[in-house]
Amino acid sequence: MKNFDKRIELARSLRLWTLMSVVMTAKWMGAAGVATQRKPPPAMFVFGDSLVDYGNNNYLKSLTKANYKPYGIDFPGHIATGRYCNGRLVPDFISEFMGAESVSPYLYPNATLQDWERGVNFASAGAGILLDTGYLFNERLVFQKQLSAFLTVRQNLTSGRLGVNGTNDLVSKALFLINVGSNDYINNYMLPPSLSPRIKKYGLVEYQNLLIGTFRHDLQALYDAGARKIVVSNLGPIGCIPQQLALWSRNGSCVTHTNRIAFSYNAGLKNMLQGLRKQLPDAHFLYMDVYHVVMDHIKSPGLGGLWLPPVMTTRVETADASLQCRLL
Repeated sequence: MKNFDKRIELARSLRLWTLMSVVMTAKWMGAAGVATQRKPPPAMFVFGDSLVDYGNNNYLKSLTKANYKPYGIDFPGHIATGRYCNGRLVPDFISEFMGAESVSPYLYPNATLQDWERGVNFASAGAGILLDTGYLFNERLVFQKQLSAFLTVRQNLTSGRLGVNGTNDLVSKALFLINVGSNDYINNYMLPPSLSPRIKKYGLVEYQNLLIGTFRHDLQALYDAGARKIVVSNLGPIGCIPQQLALWSRNGSCVTHTNRIAFSYNAGLKNMLQGLRKQLPDAHFLYMDVYHVVMDHIKSPGLGGLWLPPVMTTRVETADASLQCRLL
């Protein structure tokens, strides 16, 4: 019964992030002129880390994978697809809202050009904005590699039945979802000094500026490749994730110092996106505030009828770098 209760708690906590994301994206899609169920759904391209990874790490020599139970216990067919979740992820629900099937992982070997016309998921667990982020996991697709992969997909689509004009049209109408940045702290800067060369070189403010500046350059590159409708999630309260709780919390409460770091980064991210909106008026950027929504529910469990567990609902491995759920 305890395992069942934990599954219910995890599922309910994920509904919060899912509901908030779908509602915010749906409202914005109307304002940005993105097609919904009344028209053919736009393509969707997903970038980021484990929060949106559909299973790309299954095909990499990575120490972090989610292709075993308890992952996937509530996914259709109870299959551990590589999603770091008990069921579906936020992009899955957004696809469903748009009346589309979930897109394929970029590294899925059986994907076709026709599949790619619906979009692609490039996300990879352990990935970050910086090239060295997540290096302890061995192989992963960092954000810049994900951008390169998108350019490869774009070129292949151009060479296919869509041609240049069709591909340009598809990309300009597509929805781009990005969730990245957490690993640049928890699996880079905040590692022990012996494992993190960044902490020896940068103070917190300098490091934040490095992340924001690098990310801005990457978003400009995405715009230059034709992206016009871009959803960027801020960092959630990373001081409340199982890894940080296992390492630093004695009573299961969130790690305040870590959350302050995320809060400061989010302020810089928001300012950067506001600057891009002014510089690129034909592009639509949505800043998705995950941090405050999750924190509100941690402070007030049951808010809006949704329950967010105040402590970990899954046991994690602390003996290695992965800090993942234990195999059931």
